[in-house]
Formats: sequence, structure tokens, C-alpha cells
Amino acid sequence: MAGRDTTADGADLVEARTLPLSRRARKLRIIKRGAYGLLGVLVVACVLACVLGDPLVLVVSVPSGLVGTAALAAGANAFANWYREWRLIRHGVTTFAAEDPQEPGRYLYVDPAGLIRHVFTWPGGMGVKVSYDSRDPGNVVLPRAALLRRGEFCAGLFLVLLGLGTYTSAIAMAVATVLDPSALDGSA
Repeated sequence: MAGRDTTADGADLVEARTLPLSRRARKLRIIKRGAYGLLGVLVVACVLACVLGDPLVLVVSVPSGLVGTAALAAGANAFANWYREWRLIRHGVTTFAAEDPQEPGRYLYVDPAGLIRHVFTWPGGMGVKVSYDSRDPGNVVLPRAALLRRGEFCAGLFLVLLGLGTYTSAIAMAVATVLDPSALDGSA
């Protein structure tokens, strides 16, 4: 041991990098930021209505704004999920994945680079059909029946329209109160 450097610890060899956000995390971050922005618009409209008009507008504006925000967020999530599945079915690679005998519900498929990838779903079949992006084979969906995809699209459309309608009414009520405080109570 004489003459050996014992102070070296390998810290110079370590490289720390942050992992990029997953596709799902990016989608949820965008939806969350949009919801915060909508809530900010609601707060500004309610403050203006209280200061310049009738504070009772809050009784209707706050619940309708919260319902509108939740509906828009849920609708945006449904549309994003529907679009991803639609795009991967139309433009992706569709193949079959075989069930892993050691782990029921885990299905294995081979991507173009020869890597064995997995996807989880309800166990019960020898294999399932999967569609994945050729540029990102980890971006995989299990195609659902067309009726379920259309149902998700219709639910997303309904929620977005509900959210837009409630937000439009809440903002319109706040603007009407600011412009003419007696317009909504019928005392004009």
C-alpha cells in the first residue's frame, strides 16, 4: 500500500444529468398550467366584479368557473389521449405482443432496433395488438375498439364545450356587472 494514492474517490468520473420528462408528464404539465391560467382569469374577473360592481356575482361565478376549469382540463386530457392513440394507429407500427409467462399482464414486443420492450394490461390473452411510434418505440398504445375511441372523443368534446360555456357565462356575468352593476339584479 505504500506509494498508492488513496485520496482518489472517482468524483471526477461521475456525470449527473436530469432525465427528460416523459410524454405523459409533459402533457399533464401543459394541462395544469392551462388550468392555473384559467383560474387566474376567473380571479381577475371576480375581483373586478366585486370592486366595481356587485359582490354577489361571486356566488355564481366561482362555482361555474371551477366546474369550467375541471371540464376543460378533463376534456383536454381526453383529446390528448384520443389523438395519441389515433396517430399511433394511423402512422405507427402495429404488431403483436406476447404475454410474459413469468408475469401475467406483461406483454413483450420487439422494436425495429431489436430491443425487447414491454407493455402492461389486463392479463388473460396469449397476445395483444400494440401500436408504437417508429421513432420512439417506447411510445406505445393498445388499440381499443373504434366505439371506445369515438366515445372518448365525444366525451372530450362535451367536456370542452361545457367548460367553454361555463367560462363564457362567468366572464360575461362579471363583465356585465362591471359595466352596469344593476343589470343582473333586475333593479334597472
